[in-house]
Formats: sequence, C-alpha cells, structure tokens
Amino acid sequence: MSWVCISDTVIHYKMSGNSSLPPALLIHELGGSIESWSALMPLVASRTLYAIDLKGAGASEKPKGPYSIAGLAAEASEFIAKMRPGEQWDIVGSALGAFVAAEMTASTPELVRQLTLSAIVPEIDERTRGYLADRAQRITSEGLASVTEATLGNSFPADFAYPTADQRYAYQMRYRCQDPASYNALALALANYRPPANLFEQLSMPTLVLAGTRDFIWSADRVREVARRIPDSRFIEMPNAGHFPHIHDPHFYASALESFWAEKSSTHASGTNLASSV
Repeated sequence: MSWVCISDTVIHYKMSGNSSLPPALLIHELGGSIESWSALMPLVASRTLYAIDLKGAGASEKPKGPYSIAGLAAEASEFIAKMRPGEQWDIVGSALGAFVAAEMTASTPELVRQLTLSAIVPEIDERTRGYLADRAQRITSEGLASVTEATLGNSFPADFAYPTADQRYAYQMRYRCQDPASYNALALALANYRPPANLFEQLSMPTLVLAGTRDFIWSADRVREVARRIPDSRFIEMPNAGHFPHIHDPHFYASALESFWAEKSSTHASGTNLASSV
C-alpha cells in the first residue's frame, strides 16, 4: 500500500496485479475504503488494479470539509493521470464511488477507456438527502457508533455469503473508527449532489451498470434507468446482492468485469445500448 499527494491531499491506494497490464481504478462506497474491494481484487487477472481511499476515508488524509462529488472526481482524474500518464483507464465505482466515477468520466473522458457503475441512480431524491443529513447530524452529536449497527444491518443482510462474519466484523470496526467529521463531509457531498444535466447521456465509452436485486435503498429498476440513459451500456442485475454488490457477490462482480472488458472491441463497435436486453 502506498500514498500519493493529489491537489495537496494525501491519497492512500493499493495496487494489485502485473504492472504491464492495462490499469483499472476502483472507487469505494460511502463508509468504505480500499478494503471494500479486498475479496474482489484477487479474482481479477486482466488488469492492474488500483483501489483508492477517497479523501476523508480509510487511510487517506482527512482535511476539513465541505467536500463535493466534483472535487472528489477531479482528484480521481488527477490520480490516474499521475500514476499512469498518457494511458486510458477502466473505471469502476460503487454507490458514492459510482457518482464520483461518472462525474470524473464526464469531465475527463479522454482518460477513460471503459466505465463500470453499480448502485447508482439518476439523481439523489429528497428521501435520501434527508436520510443522509439526519444521519450526519446524529453522528455529530452521538458519534459513529450510534449509527453503525443500523447502517450495516441495512447493507449486509445476514443470509448473504459475503461479507463473511470475519469480514463483516472488520468492516464494522473500520466503520466505527472513521473520523466522524470526514465521514459527514463525504455523506453531505453525496446528499448535496445534483448531477449535471445529461450527465449519463454524455458518457460515450462502453459502460457496464450493475444492480443488486436485493438493494432496497436504490432498487434495481432505478439503477436500470441509469443504463438506459447511457448510449453504449450494458445492464446486469445481480440476484445475490444488495446495495454493495462488489462486497456481496465479488465472484459475480469480478466475472462480469472480466467478461465486459474482454468484449470491449465488439461492444464498442456495435454502438448498441444493451440495457433493455440484458
């Protein structure tokens, strides 16, 4: 694991795989870190994987907020341009990370070869905004421990194979040990995010969109709507996953990534939106 300074902020990252392979960037969910990808990373053989802790998360620097999705996206773009200059990357983001990935791809499309988004919706609705704002207020007054069980209870149903009991415990401990102010800054960045007009319509590269069938926070139908708006997209629903599909079913997620990347040439050449047929 390593650190790099991006826009005066120290970003923590982990690299996995042969450095001669094409690069891919993994961007985690709210409350997560590079460890969110720990079960998936060993399953991917065709890319050099770089997982980052967003500013304010994991072992990255935690400057005072506020943060914004646009700012996080700019830092992600700077990261990939600095790590492998002159190369295009495959970008993978889930939940909060999916919005960062979409924003950075729209802002710097020349850096992106293919895009994968999971647990993403066309816009943050008022219910979600209120939930995030209320939770941030509770964390400020009572600490992260006050919301940990409820939050992870929503995210990790007991009958899922992943995360395992040990992985769930480790996630719970990492969640509680976050800096409350930085967590809230990330939560409010998501709550306050208004996607630019035609954000998804302007994504011109091949895009894979994944949704968990059992995601009761953002339903698979809402995630499918994102795929419908992207000109060259493929939508896949994951039956054994919820709001964090990269954690709930890493084998399915990794297989979907590898298949999608392998099909890049034919998918891109067809220019066909596959969202309604997959």
